[in-house]
Amino acid sequence: MGERKREFYEEVNKEGEKTCMECYYGESEKDKIRKKIVHIFIGGQTMRKKIMKRCLIGLGIIFGVIVVYKGGISGHSVPILKEESISEYRTVTLGGIEQSILIRGENKGNPVLLYIHGGPGNPETPFVVPYQKEWEKYFMVVNWDQRGAGRSYSDDIDTDQLTTDLICSDAIELTEYLKETFDVDKIYLVAHSYGTYVGMRCIQSNPEDYYAYVGIGQIGNQQNNERYLITYATEMALKTNNQKAITELNTLGELPYDKTEFGKKISLSRKWTTYYGGSVYGKKNSNCFTLEAILRPEYNVFDLIHYIQGENLYYSNTKSDHARWELFNANLLEEIPSVEVPVFFIQGEHDFTTSFQACSEYYDHLQAPYKELIPVPDCAHNPVYEATSTVSHILIHKVRTIITSKD
Repeated sequence: MGERKREFYEEVNKEGEKTCMECYYGESEKDKIRKKIVHIFIGGQTMRKKIMKRCLIGLGIIFGVIVVYKGGISGHSVPILKEESISEYRTVTLGGIEQSILIRGENKGNPVLLYIHGGPGNPETPFVVPYQKEWEKYFMVVNWDQRGAGRSYSDDIDTDQLTTDLICSDAIELTEYLKETFDVDKIYLVAHSYGTYVGMRCIQSNPEDYYAYVGIGQIGNQQNNERYLITYATEMALKTNNQKAITELNTLGELPYDKTEFGKKISLSRKWTTYYGGSVYGKKNSNCFTLEAILRPEYNVFDLIHYIQGENLYYSNTKSDHARWELFNANLLEEIPSVEVPVFFIQGEHDFTTSFQACSEYYDHLQAPYKELIPVPDCAHNPVYEATSTVSHILIHKVRTIITSKD
């Protein structure tokens, strides 16, 4: 192609503003695209205003669609079309604080199963319901948004009230409420991630209230767990020659961390374990579940905002980051060496959030009337979502069957 000529020209828009553009003759496609971009971003205030206005209108439309799609003011649970079914939100007062629970099941005569979410401060109600459909055939499944989290968020909650002791007390109080409401002597307890710290403490202090305990993404010695995560992330970073990951992981230093810095450091280690499939096997993030939560009816748009506010309540203030600090320093090998309730651990073999190795060490140490560690292949930290049928089969045909046969 011959020499490309260049000249400047002035463009006058409808408002009479002049914009100076550099024009090429014989220009390439890349030059044409570049020229358009320049025209948008430095081609005059009017064009920028138009682009901004269109973006705001677009965002407004998207927000409006989400509000309408998600039921406006009230989040709701999809009805279960069975004569004896239950599908409803309830607000219960636990520890003097109003908290939200969702109860779903095909038959009110089935055993009660309480699901304790992780985090701390990360309810699973907007995510987990479609993955519990098989559970609902055999249990009344109760999803609980813990104090200050999700639908249980309140501007009046003090961060000093967000401790593991108080959350455990809430869980025991909720257990009593469920026993009384449905006239049962015991319930099943299923917990995930941080919830396993709460769940194990519940069955230790009140074994008479529970048929069995199921820990999914079970914690053990959390300091050892952190070492395993950092080792895994570093090995993967070296293997893939990821210089950014190597540099960031090298800044972590020696364990244990000080309280003023631990939040930032564990977020950094989990950033890279998640990137290398330690949260969702084979994926660099869990965005697919986030999108599902946005589209599900259990949370309306205001509930989603409260979800974010609650998460910030638990995570943003390091001086009052009680529950997360307590989790970081938990060592169940010393705190809970034995229980009087049958225990099942369901652990992803590729879990590098609560590592399989740390869980196995705790399992070997734990004394219980019955215990079973169930590895889940091709799965990381979220077996309920990643291996839904496997987890459902374990709950229905192993946990429930074993307990029923013992009775």
